[in-house]
Amino acid sequence: MLDYRYDTFIILSETLNYTKAAQQLNLSQPAVTKHIQYLENHLDVKLVNYKKNQLTLTTEGEYLKEQILGLDYEIKHIKSTLKQSYDSHPLVIGASLTIGEFYIWDIVRKFSEEEGIKVKLLIDNTTHLLEQLDNGDIDIALVSGPFNKEDYTSDIFIHEPIVCICPTEHHLAGSKVPLSALTSETIILRETGSGIYGSWSHAIKKHGLTPKDFSKQTTVGHINLIKTLVENNEGISFLYHMSVQEDLERGKLGQIAITNGNTVGFPFSLVLKNNQIASKPIKKFRDLLLVEGKNHDKNNHAKF
Repeated sequence: MLDYRYDTFIILSETLNYTKAAQQLNLSQPAVTKHIQYLENHLDVKLVNYKKNQLTLTTEGEYLKEQILGLDYEIKHIKSTLKQSYDSHPLVIGASLTIGEFYIWDIVRKFSEEEGIKVKLLIDNTTHLLEQLDNGDIDIALVSGPFNKEDYTSDIFIHEPIVCICPTEHHLAGSKVPLSALTSETIILRETGSGIYGSWSHAIKKHGLTPKDFSKQTTVGHINLIKTLVENNEGISFLYHMSVQEDLERGKLGQIAITNGNTVGFPFSLVLKNNQIASKPIKKFRDLLLVEGKNHDKNNHAKF
């Protein structure tokens, strides 16, 4: 906080009169004079001029006044923000499409009901969410796929396998094949920048493949549309298991197992900015998310 003698200076700068300043501050006039002299000595500048019974501010005095008033406004704003109850401001959570559409809502609802904290949920792909986090537009990003972990603080809350889905009548439905056997298939993929595309691109490297090895690619930015296209025999796709589980169980989609596929799953992460102060709502949400995530992983037996 600012030294109390700066308050004396501000009052004097507004009254331009030692006697009036002393009265407002309930101080003696000599005390006001000593405060100003202390500041001038401390800052090594002349703050006021007193000529012909007229007090004026020097150029340095005007600058100091302007800066102190600006700081005073900022301090009051900070105090006001800190005093406001955190439940009056929604916790803004950004979630990638898979997490937002197929996983997080029940947890958000439970958190909001138990803690009495409003939540605003935004859905976008991983790249855009991290940009929004950087810009301060969201408090938390829930993302999948690779990202530069040195730039953020993160916690993995679940692991989710990727599965290859196909039309139920596809000749490989129900089979287990090397990933290389699918390079000639029409592949319907999410856009670059999405978590699932990043995870898939990373996963196929372990099979000695790159995205370019799949010559027939179609990009679609919506999960449900991808599933519809696959169901209508427009191609095959790779999606996180949670987004297709119900469709597989109902027999709307088929599945192709991959030889030597990932049996653990790919990490979904809660991401904060480096050096971001985790508020009480953020800490509470993170704790709940990690608990729920352990239960999810325990019950998740699907494989790439």
